[in-house]
Amino acid sequence: MALASRANQETDTTIELLDGANGQYPDDYKADLVEMGDTNVKSGATVDAVVGFQIKYAGEPVQLIDSNGSDNPETFERIVETSDK
Repeated sequence: MALASRANQETDTTIELLDGANGQYPDDYKADLVEMGDTNVKSGATVDAVVGFQIKYAGEPVQLIDSNGSDNPETFERIVETSDK
């Protein structure tokens, strides 16, 4: 995927980096969207894709941000709400 991203969850004292799914999805789980999550998408294009990560704190939001690997500020951020079930 063109966007290198990371997922974080915050506690009162730390910011925890979450482990990515690394393509470990069931074979029948939205195969076209899983494949798109591992594709080089053209700059400026919008696609639907599956992005997976292991939640450490159920019920706490996850922050998805780009990881551009430079001193430039992030250009993408999204907060994903999770449930405690």
